[in-house]
Amino acid sequence: MNEFLTSSVPEHRTTSGWQIALIKIGVVVALPGFLTGAEIGSQLGLGAAAGAIIAGCAVLALICALTGTVAATSRLPTATITKFAFGRDGAKVVNAVLAVTLIGWFAVTVELFARALLGIFENAASGLLWNPLFVLAGGTLMVLTTLFGFRALSVLSRWAVPLMLLVLVVMAIMTATRTSLGELLVVPENPTSLGVAISAVIGGPAAGIVIFPDISRFARSVNHGRAAAVMSYGIGMPLILLSVGVTAIATGEKDLVLVMLGLGLGIPALVFLVLTAWTTNAGNLYSGTIFLSSLLQRLPYRQVAAIAGAAGIGVALMGLTDYFVPFLVTLGITVPPIAGIYVTDFFLRGKKYDLGKQDSGRPVRLAALLGWATGVGTAYATAGGTLTLTGVPACDSILVSAAVFFALSRLLPQDSG
Repeated sequence: MNEFLTSSVPEHRTTSGWQIALIKIGVVVALPGFLTGAEIGSQLGLGAAAGAIIAGCAVLALICALTGTVAATSRLPTATITKFAFGRDGAKVVNAVLAVTLIGWFAVTVELFARALLGIFENAASGLLWNPLFVLAGGTLMVLTTLFGFRALSVLSRWAVPLMLLVLVVMAIMTATRTSLGELLVVPENPTSLGVAISAVIGGPAAGIVIFPDISRFARSVNHGRAAAVMSYGIGMPLILLSVGVTAIATGEKDLVLVMLGLGLGIPALVFLVLTAWTTNAGNLYSGTIFLSSLLQRLPYRQVAAIAGAAGIGVALMGLTDYFVPFLVTLGITVPPIAGIYVTDFFLRGKKYDLGKQDSGRPVRLAALLGWATGVGTAYATAGGTLTLTGVPACDSILVSAAVFFALSRLLPQDSG
């Protein structure tokens, strides 16, 4: 099986922007992400929440359109694109960070999936017995899908994503009809600021825009790649977050599974939960496998996928995800600047890569590493309140890293890849 880990995707394997968007929406419909929509809705009221969600998603769609342009033009995965921007050895550090981040979130999502299923069946089984079984069953299902690569993700998303969106919209309508419009629009006391809400919308899936090339490289054209970015982050994600927000405001409950059970949607809740975790984690593991493959180049794709999946399931079985999440959140701050650097590098190269030089260029590009470090430092400073730029740490880090990289690339021409 060829997943084109180091070569461009050939024309006959490309697909439409709509199919790319379905896969990406399947990843966006994530268990941790639902809490963001519920929190924003509960803390702002529907009117302000809608504004924050639409504004945040518009920023994500714009940035994703840029990373999608790089991918749809070059038809290369992120792990290969980073070799040109950071150098062949510098890219190993970047790809290792991304691999750990994605496999870590795979483990977290498997654990959340098992806990949610346990909540549904809590009256029928002992948690000590069923939690490991749910972790093993769910994790194995996700790994098996990933073993078959992009084609399996396409088939899964084609029927799973419309079903998930339908369940979310129906649930929002069912709960909203029991509440007046005035109650939905009520602004709670001491509401969260609009800037903080927008930052929350952007910050959660920031890593997703960096790894968007892993999926959008299969786009039929550059316009298809950009359209996929708009459909997934500009349309799909706002629909998801607004549906969750309406449900949270109307019911006062932020746990969607409990809401579904309260509405008598037991079977739909079960199906929704399985599909949500399945599509999200298959996408996480797919990209995680690509990054890990760039470090374990002698092993075939499927073997690396099995290793990555087994590692994620092992972490979930040991119950380490509660301790792992703070580390992953901290590590996540290092991810967004990577997009700023490789997008800038791509345009400095005249929007084309010489594939013959991906392993023969400079070992490390100092401009990229310094730009990355500056972007990460900026993110920490703005998140901690010691520095204020756009008000969104992820955007601050992307903009600063791109600017520093651009300036150093001009000052250090010998550093070019």
